[in-house]
Amino acid sequence: MIFAHIFQGRSIRLLALALRGLRIDETEESGENTTIEELEYFEFGQEGNAEAYLLDGWHAAEKDHRWSSMWAELRCKTTENRGYYLKLHYAYYAASGNTNIYVNDTLLTTLDGKEPIVKIEIRPEVLHKDGNQVISFETSNAISPNETGDNFDDRILGICIYTLDLNPIELE
Repeated sequence: MIFAHIFQGRSIRLLALALRGLRIDETEESGENTTIEELEYFEFGQEGNAEAYLLDGWHAAEKDHRWSSMWAELRCKTTENRGYYLKLHYAYYAASGNTNIYVNDTLLTTLDGKEPIVKIEIRPEVLHKDGNQVISFETSNAISPNETGDNFDDRILGICIYTLDLNPIELE
C-alpha cells in the first residue's frame, strides 16, 4: 500500500505494509512454557543449577552469586499440596534499599538486609494448584554503584542471591 502526501508542493511517498491478518503465539524459546523439574535447592553462582529456572531481570552469574535488577523472577515447581518454606541466603546493596519477595504476585515479606539468611513461610493458598510457581524479587529503589559513586559498575542492583531452598512444610 502506498500513500502519497503533498508537502510544500512536493509529493512525498510513504510506504506501509497491508496485513490481512496477524497471529502471535508464544514459543518455547521464552523458557516459560518448558517443563521444569521440582528442585529444592537453587545455587545462583556460575557453577550453580538455577539458570534454567530464571525468568526476566537477572544479571550474569558471578562466582558464587547472582544479582537481580529492579524486578526479577524465578520459576519453580511444587508437587506437595501444602505450604512450603523458602530459605534465602542473600546479600544486600544498601543504596538500593529494601527488597519485596512475592510468590505468584502475593507479597510475602520485605527484606531489609539485617539477616543474611531468612526463612519465609509460603501458605498453601498462595500456591498454584498446577504446581507452577513464580517467585519475584522487587527492589523498587534499585540503583547502580556507578550512580552512587561506589564504583564503575553500571548494573542496576536489586538483591544478591547465593542460594534458595524450597521445602514442603512437614505435616504435624
